[in-house]
Amino acid sequence: MKTSVLVKTLVRSISFTVALAALSSCASTYKPVMLERFSYLDEQETNGVEVSYAHNLQYISRNKWYTKKETKFGMIAVAVRVENRSSEAVELNPANLKVYGPNGVARRLFTPAEYGEKVKQRTGRHLLHALYGPWAVSWETDTYGNTDTKVFFLPVGAVIGIGNAIRASRANRVNVETLDRNAIWNKVVEPGEAVYGTILIAGVHGDELTFVYDR
Repeated sequence: MKTSVLVKTLVRSISFTVALAALSSCASTYKPVMLERFSYLDEQETNGVEVSYAHNLQYISRNKWYTKKETKFGMIAVAVRVENRSSEAVELNPANLKVYGPNGVARRLFTPAEYGEKVKQRTGRHLLHALYGPWAVSWETDTYGNTDTKVFFLPVGAVIGIGNAIRASRANRVNVETLDRNAIWNKVVEPGEAVYGTILIAGVHGDELTFVYDR
């Protein structure tokens, strides 16, 4: 006589695996950052250059996973709008545009690469999905009462894990590329012109910032 629970066990295992993966550890794609659509506040003008800024660049762009990492590592991406009200062109760089916190101390600046080393999705953890089932068991009992048991493992978790790892890696790369492309540094602002960009600094969300342009 042969008794099999293979199909029933597979259905239960697949359901559990998919639900666990979906609820606990799906990687997220990187959403576009549209600086021109942000609301910029606290206009500050020094030496003919006006700067206004917006906190929570990643959160506003719906990249909430990266916002969590910013909080963990004390790093923030700030969107800035810079308008040149002087009669001469201005080239922005870390030497002439300083960023200060509420205590008057200059904030440390980060490059997109330095920021991306910390503020990123972890890809390795998704490969742990390979340990997920589904596991399935079937057995066969002969006329003498002896039972032959077989255990099967189907790599559904590995497929999910590899897919999530690829998605997370791609999102991390796009994050760094986007911040590098949007960096305010080395942008030339002509008289009467306004440009948008990003600055990566040490700090926490909500900090009051002061921008000082020094020719």
